[in-house]
Amino acid sequence: MPAPPETVEKTKFLWDFSDGTKATGLNITHTYLKQGSYIIKITADDGTTPKPQLLESVLVNILPAGNYSLPQTIISVNNKQSKDPLVDILQFDFKDNLSLDGSLSKSSSEITEYFWDFGDQKSDTGAKKEHRYPKDLSQTFIVLRIKNKDGFIADNFVEVQNEVQNFLAQPLNKPNPTPQRTLLKPNQLPFTLFGIFILIVIILMARQYFQAPGRGKHQ
Repeated sequence: MPAPPETVEKTKFLWDFSDGTKATGLNITHTYLKQGSYIIKITADDGTTPKPQLLESVLVNILPAGNYSLPQTIISVNNKQSKDPLVDILQFDFKDNLSLDGSLSKSSSEITEYFWDFGDQKSDTGAKKEHRYPKDLSQTFIVLRIKNKDGFIADNFVEVQNEVQNFLAQPLNKPNPTPQRTLLKPNQLPFTLFGIFILIVIILMARQYFQAPGRGKHQ
């Protein structure tokens, strides 16, 4: 929902272009002088919070040429890769160290930086790392950011689950799927049979009544 005009008017918008320059205002024009990846951050200060609040951040790539190939981050965990981090979730036993490898990442120039965020409030640098998670942790998101010699960065992540914790969380006996038809409960069966029996008796009595002499004829 858009903010009321009076709120926008009294709010100070602060821009950080991550190239060492900053600006204030609602509509800003900025020119980058060098190629590379820049994360633009805009914060808002309406005077009601202890510090300005982050509104949005966006990654901007200033390419040296239109056909320049941006770097691609590739994460390998115990020699396994996720085809799609949103649906292809890797599972391992967290009692052992996980071997994290980002050396398969691709770049048109030398990769100079590897930064790992292990998802457990710990981080490290380097192409290859060994990391151990708590045994009772059920899942984590591992993020790797690389930076090449040209100043371009690329991020990627993978979801890793603790296969032991997930196994313990599953029910021992899964219920069978319910057939797509109405089934009689066991305690309903005797009443149903009794009802059918009564109906048959009524039909037989009615037949005998109308077949008796003098019945079923108009006077």
